[in-house]
Amino acid sequence: MTCNRRRVFSDDRIPELLVGAVDLHVHPAPSPFPRNIGIRGVAFQAHAAGFRAILVKSHHHSMVTDIAAVDDAIDGLPIRSTAVWH
Repeated sequence: MTCNRRRVFSDDRIPELLVGAVDLHVHPAPSPFPRNIGIRGVAFQAHAAGFRAILVKSHHHSMVTDIAAVDDAIDGLPIRSTAVWH
């Protein structure tokens, strides 16, 4: 599946600022807490906006296997993970 860029911003300057960006703080589903979007959805949105990569995090478990489950469907967008333990 591939992503197509589309305009979803009210300020025309925002899309060009996001091209090449890396989001270092994404807490997608799955999670013990309700989340509005999963890894695949976040990755498709980030790719469509021109992001270079995203870093998904969880306070509860390693995201490595979650990423591996969707990695081949993300159209080349690098996704990395970290576990944030308290």
